[in-house]
Amino acid sequence: MWPLFDSQQRAVLLNVGTLVQPTTKAQYLARSVPLPPKLFSHNDQQSVWQSSAPEGATSGRGGRMGDLFAAGNGCRQWRDAGGAGAGAINLGNVAMA
Repeated sequence: MWPLFDSQQRAVLLNVGTLVQPTTKAQYLARSVPLPPKLFSHNDQQSVWQSSAPEGATSGRGGRMGDLFAAGNGCRQWRDAGGAGAGAINLGNVAMA
C-alpha cells in the first residue's frame, strides 16, 4: 500500500462524515439545515456511514449492491475488497460477503 501512496495513486481522506452539507455552529443550533439522525452518537454515525440508516440497520450499502449482483447472476456471495470485516456495510437481504 505504501508504494501506491508514494506514487500518488492512493490518498488519505480526512474529515468525512454524514453531514448533508457544510454546517456552521449557528446553523446547527438554529436547526436551519438538514442534519443526520443522532449526529453526536459515534455508533449511530458509524451505522449511517455504512448503511445510510441509523443503528440497527439490517443491510448496508455494499450488501445491497451485492443483492443487485445476485439478482443478475444468482450468486449470493461477493467479495468486499475493503477488508473492513463484518460491519453493516457488508450485509444484504440476499447477498453474503
